[in-house]
Amino acid sequence: MNRYLSVLILAGSLTALNAFAQELTYTGPVNNALADVKTMDQSVWASFNNASSLATYTDPGIGASFQNKFSIKELSTRAIAAAFPIKFGVISAGVLQSGYSKSLVTRYGISYSRSFGSTTSAFFQYNYANHKIESSGRSDGYYSAFGLTQKITSEFYMALLIANPEQAKMSYANLKIDIPSYFNVGITWSNNDWIRVIAEAEKELDRDPVFKGAIELAINQFLFVRSGVKGKPLEFTFGSGFKWPKINIDVGFRYHQQLGISSAAGISYLFNHKKK
Repeated sequence: MNRYLSVLILAGSLTALNAFAQELTYTGPVNNALADVKTMDQSVWASFNNASSLATYTDPGIGASFQNKFSIKELSTRAIAAAFPIKFGVISAGVLQSGYSKSLVTRYGISYSRSFGSTTSAFFQYNYANHKIESSGRSDGYYSAFGLTQKITSEFYMALLIANPEQAKMSYANLKIDIPSYFNVGITWSNNDWIRVIAEAEKELDRDPVFKGAIELAINQFLFVRSGVKGKPLEFTFGSGFKWPKINIDVGFRYHQQLGISSAAGISYLFNHKKK
């Protein structure tokens, strides 16, 4: 391999790793509309975020989602997620794939969630990620995540998420590049299931903290509207959800002041779910 080609491959690898904060941490179509919060998620997409909220699931669920990042198809993300209640908790899993044939990032994650009493739930997750670059082979990495959700009152909840505490890396030729390590803490207030307000702080290693705020309103028992803001850089998010007894359809949009709009859509299905 000549030196010029090596430089090109190295540059491509570094560029892709700079985008990991978005690609490996895709939050799903619900939270995509809620400022990309990671600690608070009551959908099957919690498999990619704070899966402790899945500990109260009583029915199996499965979902599929697609994200079009900045309207560039080469940066699109495809994802599937599933949650399966068992006797002592809930097993959930998620697979996402981002990019295209010349630079393809894939993440596989499996989680175990469990409730402890009526006020606390926690989870542990194990992830495997790989990055395939055309003409440059594949790089692999393994990392963990864990977190919890704590009920404070009937209206207030707190949650935290810690991802990649071991500071795992991926190797490119003679370079080792960090997989993002981050800590999130969030609080949510809800009232009678018709409004939910979320505030979250995220600190990624070697980066400034990012603060997020979001709100979800229930128009009726079937229709939800969502919005949020995060920064820096400043991004505005919005979207909606449609909820039927077994099927949920969610869409989310993010507006970046320099890079434009990203969109996400997903559909999920709950088995054995009976309308109350």
